[in-house]
Amino acid sequence: MEYSFNLSGTATSIRLDEYSFVYRRGLEEEVISYAGIVAVRINKSLDKTYRLHLYPDGREPIMVTSHTSAVSSGGPDKSREYALFVRVLHHHLKEKSHATFSVGSSNIRFRIFLVVLGLGLFGAWAAAAYGGIIVSISYLQAIIFTLVSGALFLVLGLKRLSKTYSPTDIPIQYLP
Repeated sequence: MEYSFNLSGTATSIRLDEYSFVYRRGLEEEVISYAGIVAVRINKSLDKTYRLHLYPDGREPIMVTSHTSAVSSGGPDKSREYALFVRVLHHHLKEKSHATFSVGSSNIRFRIFLVVLGLGLFGAWAAAAYGGIIVSISYLQAIIFTLVSGALFLVLGLKRLSKTYSPTDIPIQYLP
């Protein structure tokens, strides 16, 4: 099976074979073994673009998207082909790799945001206490405030965090 799409204006295709797939982007071509895939993540953006991210061991991630520039200009819709491609790829990976499968956005940026926010709040609170704006047990208050705000942001962002799934049970809301 072969799936073709446009990625950042470059013609890209992936041909699924028995034990590997051929990733072709522009003039470059690379054969990647299913056993070399360590993680798979699928997500959907607000503009109804579906994305599959493959994480091969020792190389840059590969992104496969349901959106092509042809679709936005009135060309053929590729959502059926994309959904079939995702299912066939999961079938191959289920048998031939030990990849972890997750849905949703990557939570690395969210964790970095929480750490920076916590450190910033702690710094602002400590500076206010040092400047005499706050008169009390300022460091204890800063720690408590930081923990409470971090917990609040974590609770509000829980639905953005990744969730794992089985390759035989792909969440239907992440397929067109």
